[in-house]
Amino acid sequence: MNQAQLGNPQYMEAMAMHELIHEVYGVDDEAIQVALGLTKDAKNTDNITMWLLNNCMSGPGNK
Repeated sequence: MNQAQLGNPQYMEAMAMHELIHEVYGVDDEAIQVALGLTKDAKNTDNITMWLLNNCMSGPGNK
């Protein structure tokens, strides 16, 4: 969790989406990191949330 982002509603949406992926698809963080092309790092799973924030909640991929 990125403490600096906790007041950002879009970050909170991305974090909720990150957790929803676990629940719906039954995958762990490393599987999500691989699927998104991220570096596998069990100590930095915020890279998943930040990817979702930058590509789904905001940024050019947000539709």
